[in-house]
Amino acid sequence: MFQTKYNVFVLIKPKKLKKYLLSLLLIFSLISCNEEDGFDPDSYPQKWQLLKMYYGMVNSESTEDELEWQEYYILYENQSFTKSRLQEDILYEATGTFKYVNSDGDEYLELTYPTDSGIISNCSEEPVERLLVKSDDYMVGNSWLACDGPGLEYKRVLAE
Repeated sequence: MFQTKYNVFVLIKPKKLKKYLLSLLLIFSLISCNEEDGFDPDSYPQKWQLLKMYYGMVNSESTEDELEWQEYYILYENQSFTKSRLQEDILYEATGTFKYVNSDGDEYLELTYPTDSGIISNCSEEPVERLLVKSDDYMVGNSWLACDGPGLEYKRVLAE
């Protein structure tokens, strides 16, 4: 009859076994989540919600419920978008097309409207907005600052 002197499971004490298992679990969870929990930049539709509004001249900012208006963009796979703004209980909407452009090493989301609209955030009469893409879930619109308008920050949220 074959006998072993040691049993593998007996070599590790129960208290230490628990620590080893927790360590292994932590290692496996880190390995399986080696990418940042974030959004896939190539998945659509994408919803970008106004997060913060700030004014350069008076050095003030407002967030979420304090914002003068609520606003979001929805980007679709066919390169079209809808911009919606809720201000004083009135919903304004505008649509157009978008593309990503690079300028001086920075990436911008360029939104082009077919006609002028009061919710286009820029200083020119061109029906175009440009938002600086900071990450897969954060963009900044600061073109209004040049004409004393607000800077706008957007975060990507789950599209409904």
